[in-house]
Amino acid sequence: MDLELKDPELLFDRQDLMIRLDGDMELAGELVVLFVEDMEKKRAALRSAIDRKDAASVEREGHSLKGAAANLSAGAVRDLSCRIEIAGRDKDLEAAERVYAALVPVIAQTAHRLRKEILAGS
Repeated sequence: MDLELKDPELLFDRQDLMIRLDGDMELAGELVVLFVEDMEKKRAALRSAIDRKDAASVEREGHSLKGAAANLSAGAVRDLSCRIEIAGRDKDLEAAERVYAALVPVIAQTAHRLRKEILAGS
């Protein structure tokens, strides 16, 4: 799933974030650093929940990822995380696994784009 090549706006909506933060680039930078640091922990926790076949934890971790992504206007991560949250709620761990496989590269692409646009100031 290569969303970055198809439509970069699906990964991150800079305009939406800047509106919500009143244009505060310093705050945006701080949030990006926290998001990028936290994403690996959240991704690993989700992977562990899927491996343990713990549907309640899959739902919880999906919800956590969804919220973190929404805070940064990272639409693709938010949407995929929502699908994982629902799969956990429905106890459909096969669906959670499929969506997780799509989510991992999207997290990496989103982190790269956030660093480039917010931290590098382009």
